[in-house]
Amino acid sequence: TFTCSKRYRLQNADGNYPSSYTSVTGETIRYGATCSYSQSYTNYQTQSTSATITAATTLSLDLPRNTYTLTVTAGSNTSSATGGGTYRWGQTVTVGVTKASNTTCISYATPTWSRTSGSGTLNATSGTSVTFTMTTSNATVTAASSASNVAQTVTLSRSTGASGINIAGTNYTGTSASLNCGT
Repeated sequence: TFTCSKRYRLQNADGNYPSSYTSVTGETIRYGATCSYSQSYTNYQTQSTSATITAATTLSLDLPRNTYTLTVTAGSNTSSATGGGTYRWGQTVTVGVTKASNTTCISYATPTWSRTSGSGTLNATSGTSVTFTMTTSNATVTAASSASNVAQTVTLSRSTGASGINIAGTNYTGTSASLNCGT
C-alpha cells in the first residue's frame, strides 16, 4: 500500500497562485488502484484529478476563481467606453470613457460613474478613468457627463442713431438683442 496525499491552492484575484498548498486528508491505496481527488470551494471552479498508484503519490489541484462579465457603457456626453470583459471574482480592473469635448458654448463636467446592474464596487465615482472590483455576478457600469453653460447669452445694444442691429442677415430694430451662445 502507498499513501495518496491530497492538496490544493486557491487562485488570487491577480491570477497568481500562492506558493504553498493546503493539505487535506489523504488515504492509503493498494498498488495499481486509482486514487481520485475532487475539490470544490465557494467562488472557485471545482477541479478533479486521479492517478494510478505505483508509489507514494501527491495529487495537487489549483482552483481558479469564478469569472464574470463586466460591461462598460458610455452614457450621455461620453464615448469610447473601455475596460469591459471577463474578469475573476475579486479582480480590480480599470474602466474608462472619453468625455465630450468642450466647445465655446458648452462645457462638459467630469464623468460620473454608476453601477447599473449586477454587483461590484466602483472605487471612485468620478473621472474619465476609475477602477471597479468584481464580485460574484456579471455587472454593468455606466459613465455620464452633464453639460453646462448651454443658456449663455450675449446681449448687443445699438448706439443712438443706429437703425438696428444686423446679425447674419437678421435685422434687430430694438435697442438690444440677446442671442444664445453659438447662434
